[in-house]
Amino acid sequence: MAVIDSILGISVVVCVDEQALAEYDDNDYPTEPGSSMVSKYIQSDVLKEFAVRLAIKPPYTMNCPTLGFQIYVDGIKTREPLLRKAVLSQGGGHWESLFHGIKYSTGGQQPDCILRPFKFSEIQTSTDDERLDSLHSDIQVMGAVGEIVIKVLRRTEAQAVGLKIEQDSLLDGHPSTVHEKALKGEAKSHGTKLGDGRASVFSRRLESEFMDGEDHPIAIFRFKYRSREALKSLLVIRSPEPEQAPGSRTASPEPAQQNALNIASLSPSERRQIQDFFQMLKSGAAPRIPEGKQKNHADRVFVKREREEDPIEAIRSRKKSRKQNARVSIDLTLD
Repeated sequence: MAVIDSILGISVVVCVDEQALAEYDDNDYPTEPGSSMVSKYIQSDVLKEFAVRLAIKPPYTMNCPTLGFQIYVDGIKTREPLLRKAVLSQGGGHWESLFHGIKYSTGGQQPDCILRPFKFSEIQTSTDDERLDSLHSDIQVMGAVGEIVIKVLRRTEAQAVGLKIEQDSLLDGHPSTVHEKALKGEAKSHGTKLGDGRASVFSRRLESEFMDGEDHPIAIFRFKYRSREALKSLLVIRSPEPEQAPGSRTASPEPAQQNALNIASLSPSERRQIQDFFQMLKSGAAPRIPEGKQKNHADRVFVKREREEDPIEAIRSRKKSRKQNARVSIDLTLD
């Protein structure tokens, strides 16, 4: 549930099947102390209908005759409900309302109408060069797609002026397919379309003025909706580390652990030798070579030095040695 610390008591959530969607922090717009805006990511699924739930409860206290809400979907103002202070007082400081979509007239001034619900839809992209002709307009449209924004404003006393009848086909003007360049590498996956209409009834239309101007809302709630895959690519949702399957073989220890010296397994004499060697290293003395191994050590040094000689001289020496050691045939046959 998105809330703003500086205006406690006002909350907004996006719902699917009347259940609030999980929210994730938006690091591009971190919530700062005293800020009047909050931004969250939510996961969207194609063809799922959604609604916006507005709620007010204590400790919020209205300091204006009317509180206005502006619901923007993909950059288009779709609903503008008003809440009068008298209505909030009748509810004991509690008020809640769910907005599923846009209501359209069936003709005339009757209260009957049709409600077309908000529905998540997949953004279709193309690499067709023919789409480049509308690239500029597509970029402008895609810049606002993927966001649901609710602004809260203080307004004057509201007056009823009739039925709230919508005439424009909002959200139907967005292109069904855009060139992939219109997304500019952004991880946007979904937009919003209007679903099939169902029977509903118009509410009363109220009008009032803005107390602080339309450009000065007291609160802004922003929801960026993306597919689960897009949220993972943005690292908003982190993939869990793969867990080891039950009953699987335990991973073999690191080589350093395999070769580690187990002091406890040594005999007392071996432990004393290790302790003596450690003391010599600390004192800077050269390790003592056992007498039985001094000769072998000298032999190894001699062999090493011999190998470091000139390779050409070494070859000549080996040839000379072979000649000297060659077998000589002596003819003992008498004449």
